[in-house]
Amino acid sequence: MSNVSSDYNLTKINSKELGENLRATIEFGGNIFVLSRRGSSKTVQSKTAIRSMGYNECYINLSVCERCDFGLPDVMGSTSKEYVNYRLPAYFKPLVEGDKKCVLLLDEVDKSDASVVAPLLEIIQFHTINGRVLPNLQAVILTGNHAAEGGTRPSLPLLDRSEKYLLEMSHIHWLDWAGSEGMIHPSITAYINDHPEDLYGEVDPGDIYADPSPRGWENASKMLIHGEKNKWGSKIMTNKVAGSVGKKVGVKYSAYFEHYQILLPLIEKIMKGEKIKDFSNLEQGKQVVATMIA
Repeated sequence: MSNVSSDYNLTKINSKELGENLRATIEFGGNIFVLSRRGSSKTVQSKTAIRSMGYNECYINLSVCERCDFGLPDVMGSTSKEYVNYRLPAYFKPLVEGDKKCVLLLDEVDKSDASVVAPLLEIIQFHTINGRVLPNLQAVILTGNHAAEGGTRPSLPLLDRSEKYLLEMSHIHWLDWAGSEGMIHPSITAYINDHPEDLYGEVDPGDIYADPSPRGWENASKMLIHGEKNKWGSKIMTNKVAGSVGKKVGVKYSAYFEHYQILLPLIEKIMKGEKIKDFSNLEQGKQVVATMIA
């Protein structure tokens, strides 16, 4: 796995530590910024932490927002000639109404428009927007990606108001997550176990259009599982994987899928409790894949 060239002077944490830090920040009522490679599950983990602690979630994708998305002057509805109230978008409703606390999840902060920095500063520091109190706002989570992956450094005053961490997901943590969620195809689990360097591609991919990422492997898994149910051919399924994680890694992976298909009837016998006489005669690589599948 390629190392990030700079740690941005941020404290590095793994996936387990991220969950712990998210829950602690939510409990405290603070603000936390998480930077990571794309597809590292920081958004999913944030949503999981919010849900596990019993809070409502208010999700905003900042990459599609402008200043007007944080409130517009209610000129027509004003009854005063001197003062005007601001009307908020519907997605702010859980922050204002009801009696349940809410966590604001601000995704893609590294791709946000400069015009949204001012309202974000107000929200994070004072829990208000356009001077209007957000009574249900418990905590704020911000996420972003490396500059080499299409983002820019968020505003420093914005970062000053938050804890800041660099998430580094290893293949071990990803495989643990894959096992607990049951979302990753066993042939991919076996492949990443043997080729941890292929969980991610390069931090700066240069001019290539396709390289591996945890999200790419997850998408490939979904297609493999669907393809097996619908009896797709082996060629189209290995093509789907290569299309998700790139040609170079896709070619290497295809051998694992071939082993998987050969071994599947054997695994079915194991799962049915039947005795397997020739397991010890299998090549060591096939034994490993068979064990991973089982």
